[in-house]
Amino acid sequence: MLGLPGAALGLGFALLISDRNVKYDIEELAA
Repeated sequence: MLGLPGAALGLGFALLISDRNVKYDIEELAA
């Protein structure tokens, strides 16, 4: 296991990707 720091980094990275995907979806809906 990577431990708490690794889990926090993974979670932050997942949220960053998720947020980016949501922005793309909004742009497609607005287009």
